Amino acid sequence: MNDRELEAALRRDPTDPQAWLAYAETLRAAGDPLAELIEWERRVRADEAEAWQARRRAREELRGEWELSDKDGVDGEFEWGLFKVRRVRKHHAACLWRLTRVRLLDASSLELEQLPRAELEECLAALESLKPRRLLLSDALLDAGDALTLARAPAATMLRQLVLEASGASFEGDAVMAEFARVLPKEELEQLGLWNLRIGDAGLEALHGAGAWLQLRHLSLGFNERVLSGSLCTLFEGACWPRLERLALGCSEVDASMMPRLSGLPLSARLRSLSLWGTPAGPAFWRDLAESASWASLLRLNVEESDFDDAAAYALSHARDRSLELLMSFFTPLGADAALSLLRAEGLPSLRLLANITSATPEQMAELRGFNQRFTLGSVHDCGTPQWIVRDHFQMDPW
Repeated sequence: MNDRELEAALRRDPTDPQAWLAYAETLRAAGDPLAELIEWERRVRADEAEAWQARRRAREELRGEWELSDKDGVDGEFEWGLFKVRRVRKHHAACLWRLTRVRLLDASSLELEQLPRAELEECLAALESLKPRRLLLSDALLDAGDALTLARAPAATMLRQLVLEASGASFEGDAVMAEFARVLPKEELEQLGLWNLRIGDAGLEALHGAGAWLQLRHLSLGFNERVLSGSLCTLFEGACWPRLERLALGCSEVDASMMPRLSGLPLSARLRSLSLWGTPAGPAFWRDLAESASWASLLRLNVEESDFDDAAAYALSHARDRSLELLMSFFTPLGADAALSLLRAEGLPSLRLLANITSATPEQMAELRGFNQRFTLGSVHDCGTPQWIVRDHFQMDPW
């Protein structure tokens, strides 16, 4: 290809690879270093094209075997040539077995929604092949015996994070919690969430007596419909939870007279996140939270729909040398004066406040908005608990 033909080819198609190869050969013959640059760019473009073709083949491979749609009950997305499955909503066993045949698959973080007990064993067998590290069973149609089956399954030994939320009020957690905690692989588990399992004092004592949870960093309990009294403090005594730093008690009935005892435990000095969403902790606890130095390392506090009030806010505003970065009271009414006292507090220099403000004058609201990103105005809600608040408690931690 002479120079005139080469110029004509590039005019017709400036991206023609053959024309650019011929151009590079012409430059190389003339000793022009631009030829190496053209060759380098050609290789880069070829690699990009190959990667794009690999992603396209992955999509075709998966869709050829199983066309993804809402009716399949699977949520996920393609990312860097892999299909990352997020959630299986129905036909659980069939879907999981189909996923085991997908070569380019990421199932490390998986949610099974409304898993029926009839499919549990089949699903556990499929999970052994998929090897998820994080498993969320949301609104599971299981009973206490099924929880033992889950804990004994080989798939459970691969988990680092497990969240189990039962559906309905038929689950009797106290009856099986001792055996569940004993057989559950505790050496590597980093997060454990137990929701709507009807766990009371007996269940918490069983968790404490099961041995050390050496790697557990996040424990969440909620909707257990049993009053938690002294066992809540007993649970955190000793060296049972050496690395626990996130504790969530959602919609739990607690003995408020026991709550201040938490300040005297080593746990309070380690906690970075405490959520008492829907849990009345009592005035003594809120006062102790503000005055006790053992809570100095707490970074995140969720008080949604609890009994945290203006008096508790004023007390917290007088705390000294605190690391608190986020206080969530987004849907719980808080007076404007109380909110301003928190944002002005010298002991809370990094605090970001999410609060529903009541009875604020225009001047007070202007001052609150003047704190910019440190303040977010909430609102009143009457349509149930927002999903993002639930997720704050029972979501799985990111890696």
